[in-house]
Amino acid sequence: EHFSTPFTKIEIKNGEYVAHTTNLGEETHIEHFAGDGKREILAQFADSGIIGNLKGEYLPINTERVVGPHHLLLFNDVVYVLNLHDITTLGKETISKVDLSTGKVKIISGEHYLNGATNLYFHKPSGLVVFPEVLSHQVTLFDPKTEKAVGSLSVNQARGLATLGHCLAVASEDERIVSFFDLNKSDHPLVSTWDLSSAGPTFKRARTIGIDENSGKLFARSVAPCSSCTETMSSVVMAEEPSRATQKVCLGKTQQ
Repeated sequence: EHFSTPFTKIEIKNGEYVAHTTNLGEETHIEHFAGDGKREILAQFADSGIIGNLKGEYLPINTERVVGPHHLLLFNDVVYVLNLHDITTLGKETISKVDLSTGKVKIISGEHYLNGATNLYFHKPSGLVVFPEVLSHQVTLFDPKTEKAVGSLSVNQARGLATLGHCLAVASEDERIVSFFDLNKSDHPLVSTWDLSSAGPTFKRARTIGIDENSGKLFARSVAPCSSCTETMSSVVMAEEPSRATQKVCLGKTQQ
C-alpha cells in the first residue's frame, strides 16, 4: 500500500474560510506540527527529524539529531520538542530545545527521563511551558527563560490543557474532570472543577480541550478507538457554566 501525508492550513479571508492543502509525499510520516502563522514545523517521527517551510517549500531542517519527535512548540527561532525514546511505553521522554538559526539541539529536561509526558503546551499569560506527566499524576510547570521546572500541579490522569485568562485548565482523561488552577498566584491554587462525565456514552476520554474566553465555553475531544464497535466511540462535547463563576475568577485581576 501507498501512504501520503496531506497538510492543510485554513485561513480566514474576507470572512470566509480558505483551505490550502500540501501533500508531503509517502516518505513523510508526520506526528505533530507547530506554527506561528507564517511558518510551520512538523515532527517526522519515523526519521527522528523535523521539517518545515522556512524557505517556502517543506524541507528537512538541518539540525542535530532529535530522538522520536512527538510534540512541538515554536517560539521565534526556537522549537521545543517532546521526544519519545520508546514508542511502546510511557516513562521514557525528554524535551529538546532546537535552535533553528544554528541547528543546535540541547536536552533541557534534565538527566533522567520524564514520567509519562504526553504533550507540550504554552500558557501565554504566565510565560510557562507546561506538560502533563501521566504516570506521576501531575502537570509540570517549566520556565523557558531559566530552563528549569518551577512547580507542579497534582492532577490525576492529567492530559488535555487549555488557557482561561490567567488560569490553566487541565483535563483528567478517564475521569473526565477539568480542573482550573490560578497561575497568577505563587501557590497555583485550584479554583474550580467541571465534571464532564455525564456528557454521553461516546465521550469516554477527555484527551484534548479548548476554551473560548469570550463565551467561557469549553470544548473537549474524546478519542477512543474500538475495532468491535458499530458506531464511533469518539466525540466532541461543549460545556459551559451558567454562573460564569470560573470565568470571572480566571479573567479577573488577582494578587500574588
